[in-house]
Amino acid sequence: AYDSRNVAVGRLAAGATATIPVAAAAGLPAGASAIAYNITAANTTAGGYLAVAPGNSSPAGSSSVNWTRPGDVVANGLIVGVDERGAIRVQAGPSGADFIVDVVGYYTPAVATPQGAKFFPLTPERAYDSRSAQPAKGALPAGSSRWLSIRDGRDAAGIVTAPGVVPVGARAVTFNATVTNTSTAGYLSLNPGDADDSAGTATSTLNWSGTGVTVANSSIVGVDANGGVNAYAGASATDVIVDVMGYYK
Repeated sequence: AYDSRNVAVGRLAAGATATIPVAAAAGLPAGASAIAYNITAANTTAGGYLAVAPGNSSPAGSSSVNWTRPGDVVANGLIVGVDERGAIRVQAGPSGADFIVDVVGYYTPAVATPQGAKFFPLTPERAYDSRSAQPAKGALPAGSSRWLSIRDGRDAAGIVTAPGVVPVGARAVTFNATVTNTSTAGYLSLNPGDADDSAGTATSTLNWSGTGVTVANSSIVGVDANGGVNAYAGASATDVIVDVMGYYK
């Protein structure tokens, strides 16, 4: 929905605030009251944070994503309300940064979208671990994508122990994705297995800035008819773990 690196004077200076019309940028329907989104801080110069709030509110006193060192690239998955214009407000803390906002879903009153999906929480289940013997063993090579079924819960060896925890007909899942054994700086993107950009090269779910990093982020992603998503490793080979915490149906 927004990338400050592609906008003239889009970078936030320390303490500065930007109002972003996410509804228009992401093509949200009229009546959308909140978004599920991923925010990434980039080109950081010192430790700091970004705070996000509805466009008609002040983000002061909170933080949405934090970093500790110059050059950190850090992402976080969150939910925030939008104002009557469909906008959010982003404020930088004690240091400036570029930032990217990817919208992954939206919320509306039930009466406005009777075709919407309800959320069903789960006891967290490990759906995929590339370090396990099955079903698809091995780190994702840099610049590659892999289709993953996240319908079943699996044990440490990758054997299905909780079949169908994400049922047939589920439209999206909440998840926590972890990368480990990274080979260099890079990013991971999770997208629906049947999305137009199913490889995920246009967005990121989590980011890391070096070798041997372990980092996690939670978000929401749609699933295809077979309960699958595509994981894309940008710029760096990495192992990938996906834990599912709930689904929308």
